[in-house]
Amino acid sequence: MSSIYRSCSIKTILITSAVFLSGCAGLGVAVRGNYEAAMTNPRINVEKGGLWEGGSKPWLKSEDLLKYWGVPDRTEQTDTRTQLWRYNFEIRWNGIGVLVVIVPIPLIVPVGRDYIEFRIENDWVVSARSKEDSWIAMYGCVTSGIPHAAGTECHFGVEPDSGRGQRFLHKPHSVYKTRVVNGTDSAVTIIHTTRNIEANRFVEDRFILEPRQSRHILSNGHGEEIAVITVDGKKTARRPGEDFFIKDRRKDSSIVYLIADNRIISVPVKYWDNWETHLQEIMNMERTSR
Repeated sequence: MSSIYRSCSIKTILITSAVFLSGCAGLGVAVRGNYEAAMTNPRINVEKGGLWEGGSKPWLKSEDLLKYWGVPDRTEQTDTRTQLWRYNFEIRWNGIGVLVVIVPIPLIVPVGRDYIEFRIENDWVVSARSKEDSWIAMYGCVTSGIPHAAGTECHFGVEPDSGRGQRFLHKPHSVYKTRVVNGTDSAVTIIHTTRNIEANRFVEDRFILEPRQSRHILSNGHGEEIAVITVDGKKTARRPGEDFFIKDRRKDSSIVYLIADNRIISVPVKYWDNWETHLQEIMNMERTSR
């Protein structure tokens, strides 16, 4: 649907009655129905609600989904190794909206909630499907007096795909899956500072990492920091967020950091699966690159 029609969203007209101030008028009927989408190996935003298509392999663990999006609103155990996790959002509406000159006549009813449902197999998120309401068709004409969008647009039929389903489905941006590995012989405290895009502020996450253990962190990228602190609370090493853009990482936006000798080292991809046998080599490479 054209930008003119979107600027005079019938959803806004019907729900908020803002049509009287919008400069929109016309004659027509719009149909509000369900928009559904599905994807494999999805990635998620750090903030609840955004996801996009992943690669050829699973990208997200169920524990990470639980950490960043919280407890699902509904779970279902389909077999011994598979679960369905559903997250609900706003009320989902279906029906029609009629616009007669500048008088909106809403004929829509709630039919449930927008939701995203994840399929989890062996603790990996392997697929996701979403359902949300959307204006799926319009029959009529709308005239706009809004600056930069003035004019008349007529449409009869199903709405084009552009502009639909954008609430949940996003194009990839700077969200990274960071694996932090403790290569030392003692437990370390990790401080991860992440930028909450929606709230426009930084939040801090602390956790203990035992020797030879690892944990995944989802990061928004630029401006974030991973730090190690000692028992007395003193920081011993830092890794700035800008490192995500200049260091070796895979196409699926993953990166591995190794904590060793009071340093945080960016591990080359070729050593991700056998870092313990190449520990000294990794440390020497990092010293040389300084």
